[in-house]
Amino acid sequence: MDIYKYTKKDNDEILLERLDINLNDYEIIELLNGIKILRKKSIIINNIRDLGNYNFSSSTISDCYINNTKVEKLKYKSILDSIYLLINKGSTIIKNSILNIETIKKEDEGFNYIESLGISIQRVDANKCLREILIQTEKNKIKLEITLKTISNDNIKIRIN
Repeated sequence: MDIYKYTKKDNDEILLERLDINLNDYEIIELLNGIKILRKKSIIINNIRDLGNYNFSSSTISDCYINNTKVEKLKYKSILDSIYLLINKGSTIIKNSILNIETIKKEDEGFNYIESLGISIQRVDANKCLREILIQTEKNKIKLEITLKTISNDNIKIRIN
């Protein structure tokens, strides 16, 4: 199927320009009024091994659910903090973590102290933070659904059950 853009000319002619779109990357959605739209297909990720080499720096999270509860603050760090508080055991978090964690109160060199868990965690970029989120949810059997868009315009849905 070819996709065209049209422009109406002054002399009642319509100019059709063929668009170079790979339709395998899109789903066609027909609206009630007969208009059709193309929506970029989402990439589905079901475990950390499927994460691949996507770059999540400057990505935007459109929605997130942890154990079927909607997360309001859609930032990687906030989501990770919510997961840590759900685990509620510093030693379990440390055992599964890929992050730099101290068991003392440390608030310099990029560390943030979580008093209720008795651990200090060093800040990381979006890529490493998302990996930590997925590791902790997989290892601790926490259900996660997160939808995001990368800076390269990939729609990604991550589902950990």
